[in-house]
Amino acid sequence: MNIAELVEAIAQMDENQRERFVSMLVHKWPQLADGIMSQIGYELLDLEGRQDYAQQEGETMSDLMEEYYGA
Repeated sequence: MNIAELVEAIAQMDENQRERFVSMLVHKWPQLADGIMSQIGYELLDLEGRQDYAQQEGETMSDLMEEYYGA
């Protein structure tokens, strides 16, 4: 399974599956869970900043995602 498939698998989980996934991750690898939580938070802050900048520059969300992910 590659990273894109892993992200897609998590995204398609229902709420119960996500809760079980998170609980297992936290109990089995608490430091990893904490690190992932921090990294996600930083990514969200970065994305929010990029969205604010894009709005000021008149860019669309598609433009922003293309620039961000290099798609």
